[in-house]
Amino acid sequence: ELWFSIDALADLIYVLDMVVQSRTGYLEQGLMVVDAGKLRGNYIKSTTFRVDCVSILPVDVINIYFFLSDGGVDPLPSLRFCRLLRALRITDFFQRLEKRSNVPNMLR
Repeated sequence: ELWFSIDALADLIYVLDMVVQSRTGYLEQGLMVVDAGKLRGNYIKSTTFRVDCVSILPVDVINIYFFLSDGGVDPLPSLRFCRLLRALRITDFFQRLEKRSNVPNMLR
């Protein structure tokens, strides 16, 4: 279906975002950390990584494989709510954009 393809594309984009996030520098004792191993370790230890992992779970595939394959109905549509955790990243994006913008009031 079209929705399944769009969902898979969104998942791919989100995984690429996770790769970029694992390479984003951070300050440690006032110095920018650029070592790839430290950046990856910091990201994996963060709450952001856990939220990203939960929100990327292939809930639709699991539902199709286990429940809909034998003609049943989708028993757990509430599992799709884990996708809403991505909204936290959107707010983080807008906060960063507002900090770097010359006209932050225009973004509000």
